[in-house]
Amino acid sequence: MTFRSLSFASAGAVALACAVNNTPATSTKRCVACSSEEACVTGVCVKRIPIPSSWAAEIVPPPGDSIDALTEVSAVSGANPILTCDSTTEVTVGITYAATKSYPRNAGIVISTASLIPGRPDLSFETQVVADLAARSLVATVAVPTAASKRGAAMIRMTPSPDDRNSPPRTFVATLSPSLAFDVRANDDLALRGTLVDATNQTLRDTFVARAFQAEAPVSDSVEVGQNVGSKDGVFILSIPVQASLAPIEVVLLPQTDGQPYFVSAPRLPTNGVYANLEVKLPTYISSPAQFSLDVRGDGPDEPAVAGALVRALTRLQPTEPTDVGTTTFAREALTDTEGRAILPLLPGTAGMLLTYDLVVLPPAEEKYATLCRTASVSNGGGSQSTAANIQTTPRLLPARAKFTGRVFDDGREPVRGVLVTATPGAAPPPTCTAARSPISAGSTLEDGSFTLYLDPGTYQFDYDPPARSPIPRLTEMDVAVDADVVRDVRLPAARVIEGRVRAADAFTSLANATVRFFEPRCKEADCSGPNREAPWLRGIGQTDENGLFRIVVPAPAAN
Repeated sequence: MTFRSLSFASAGAVALACAVNNTPATSTKRCVACSSEEACVTGVCVKRIPIPSSWAAEIVPPPGDSIDALTEVSAVSGANPILTCDSTTEVTVGITYAATKSYPRNAGIVISTASLIPGRPDLSFETQVVADLAARSLVATVAVPTAASKRGAAMIRMTPSPDDRNSPPRTFVATLSPSLAFDVRANDDLALRGTLVDATNQTLRDTFVARAFQAEAPVSDSVEVGQNVGSKDGVFILSIPVQASLAPIEVVLLPQTDGQPYFVSAPRLPTNGVYANLEVKLPTYISSPAQFSLDVRGDGPDEPAVAGALVRALTRLQPTEPTDVGTTTFAREALTDTEGRAILPLLPGTAGMLLTYDLVVLPPAEEKYATLCRTASVSNGGGSQSTAANIQTTPRLLPARAKFTGRVFDDGREPVRGVLVTATPGAAPPPTCTAARSPISAGSTLEDGSFTLYLDPGTYQFDYDPPARSPIPRLTEMDVAVDADVVRDVRLPAARVIEGRVRAADAFTSLANATVRFFEPRCKEADCSGPNREAPWLRGIGQTDENGLFRIVVPAPAAN
């Protein structure tokens, strides 16, 4: 097959070069003349403070500790507090199936409870089930923190794997206790019946798998669709738990043969406890992909090729019948090689019907080239599948990312080496490319405190993390807009020290090598849970010594 090329170019650029040494040389300084109100941190006297009353703590026991549990303390305050680690409680979950219900032999159980720290993600604890074939039941014992087991309603989710063709995932809500029992009865599921045919009303010979999703999570079993496979003549029947039917679902028909499009239905709800039949007739398309190559490089003969860039191509085939039943989509992606070339097998159009693809190029985070979105029309010329493929488009420059250059100083305006600077894009996509999310970019400061990041236009969260055991606190900046080259100095907050002790679950033994994090919640009540919760500030992180003592450098609290 002959390849035709489409070149992307970009103006300007210097490769990102920054230090990656996150750990400074071991300090040989010794503290002298620290006052009784100060602590010595790596040769520097830092003022002690009591822990602010609005802060919360998280304790993570060392790896391999099966007795002490992850512990959240919603309110910690005062000087030198003693924090006691929580113990673990075993919760046994049993799920029994009626004689008429299929059940999985392999599955995972996840128990989720709300976090005590406002804005933090829910806590999740998981294990695998053991199937009791004689009793038609699944049994799992999950170790959870004792405090979490007393936190009211919890979500228990059973996900079959790899037996998802025998049973759908199931979600139960219950107050945790040492033993939980759930029954799956004959009428606990709703049936969704559907058919899949090609543009000529013939059953497809290629195998598709049908499955229902809700918020991108599977909520049904999976059923093979096609000729002489799991379902006959393109008919499929999905089992959907009644609880999942309370919110809209989408049915996905995913091909198991490479080079075929996939179908996603419009959101569906049952009427009077019954799903309407889903009848899908795929649109006309050439079933054999043709090879296309895309060259990604800088602007001009001396600019290097961009290796490691992710190239995505997506087109929606029209019409799917009936027109409001859903959409049929074909998508492929590939990485550029060392010569900047990505090879994509795409469905071509015909001379009479071009296919228009959305093309996205996502360069690596360290590259100076920005994410690019554009469209291109694809045809195989006269319609013969053997004709060399060609992308009909016009050249366009791959834009340059904004160059974010800065220097990091401590509170005394001295440059700080080895600070890890991380730029995380906000939830909203960048204005230049709505079809792709910019990558997280990171780099460490050099001897003079300088760093350089290349960023797509957008809004970012910046985190500045000094090396471990540094006498300098971390800093988070929210909603930093980047739409052009930026040069700025960053001054880290004044340093303070908080101290305390962690004891094991027995309340007597010192807990060594535990990780301790302190958070400052910033959410309002309505924003403290759910998918759009506002995360708390991470103010400091440290580790307990052999005596269970922690000493953590934190920013000086703002004056009231």
